[in-house]
Amino acid sequence: MTRLVLHLSATLIVLLGFGHSASAQKAVPKATVSYTSFNMPAAMVWIAKEDRIFTKYGINEELIFIPGGTTAMSALISASINFAQLTGSPGAFAYLGGADVVYLAATMDTMSYQIIVKPEIRTASDLKGKRIGISRFGSSPDVAVRLALRKLGVNPDTEVAIIQTGGSPERLAALLGNKVDATVLNAPFDRVAQKQNLRILADTSKMGLSYFDTGIVATRKLIKGNEDLVRQFMRAYVEAIKVFKTNKSHTLAISARYARVSDTDALEQAYDYFVDKIPRYPYPTINGMQTVLNELARSNPKAASVKPEELVDARFVRELQNSGFIDNLYK
Repeated sequence: MTRLVLHLSATLIVLLGFGHSASAQKAVPKATVSYTSFNMPAAMVWIAKEDRIFTKYGINEELIFIPGGTTAMSALISASINFAQLTGSPGAFAYLGGADVVYLAATMDTMSYQIIVKPEIRTASDLKGKRIGISRFGSSPDVAVRLALRKLGVNPDTEVAIIQTGGSPERLAALLGNKVDATVLNAPFDRVAQKQNLRILADTSKMGLSYFDTGIVATRKLIKGNEDLVRQFMRAYVEAIKVFKTNKSHTLAISARYARVSDTDALEQAYDYFVDKIPRYPYPTINGMQTVLNELARSNPKAASVKPEELVDARFVRELQNSGFIDNLYK
């Protein structure tokens, strides 16, 4: 009888211990986070994962690459992912289609793309009748090239052929393989392209174009149902920005691995270009979103009646700034 009691007691302890462990594991929120590009502003979620910053703030993250902002938005709307790191145009495009999405942060408020062309293309007029590679229609490269072409006096709807070719590595490969005559890239791929005897025809960062560049988007349903998860995520995100801005060598090492770029010079130039442009307080920008909506209104009149405030929720960044959380990271 004594032996039986001891056995039952031991079994109960194991079961209780298992139950406690399972409960504790269940209490750690899971967050699936996507990124869509391999440029330097995309490094924030890479850093948060590699440095276990998500874990630090109690998030069991799954980081996945989804090529194309429109594809990532579909995954977000279907709740296959919880957060997407991408530019403003895919979210605005989805919002116009009825998706209840909102941007929580932005790490750039200016356009940073370059139009990369074959050596024989010397002027913007030379682009007329040519093929230009983008990732997907409605994506940031699509919006960027249309805005830039209009600035250069070229009608993107009638004077060029805009072709979907994929992400930055694929767009560069398409240009090198003569499948397109031009494309849009940003650092570090612009420098890689130059070393392949390709030319930068125009730099959108010098055109004075306010733009909603890389940021974080989620659904209002997620925010309403789990504000604690959103706050934990945003703490991790702003800490990753701090690492980015203060630890160059570490950021370069992580970026080289994720972006699959071994050109050290290109990575360093990309970092030096972005480090001062990425803000300590990553507020989602109203002016940048207005630029996106203005461009989308050319093909969708509904965009003209949408206010940019409908697409941003700055309160989480504001809380982190007002509480001193962000400033304390830099002390």
